Amino acid sequence: MFRGDAAHSGTYAGTGPRAMRGVKWKFATGGRVVASAVARDAIIYFGSDDGNLYAVDAATGRQIWKFTSAGPVSSTPAVDGGCRLLCQLRLASSTRSMRSREH
Repeated sequence: MFRGDAAHSGTYAGTGPRAMRGVKWKFATGGRVVASAVARDAIIYFGSDDGNLYAVDAATGRQIWKFTSAGPVSSTPAVDGGCRLLCQLRLASSTRSMRSREH
């Protein structure tokens, strides 16, 4: 849940990691990543201002696929239980919700 609870207090019930072990991997996009990423079944989904929605392997940082839209992807993707991916994408001249991938 965003910021720890429904009130967005920033307080989490559990303990955090004991120590940070450094950067596991980096993934370059052609623009800023301004929204939160979503992880599901060892895949990380996120959008970029470069106009792409990415699926990246959480263990290796390797790109699994990308979906190119007609503009920046600045919203957080949502993944349902069946692993359908929903995101706000700019298509042609209008912005609308779209089922972009079924994984």
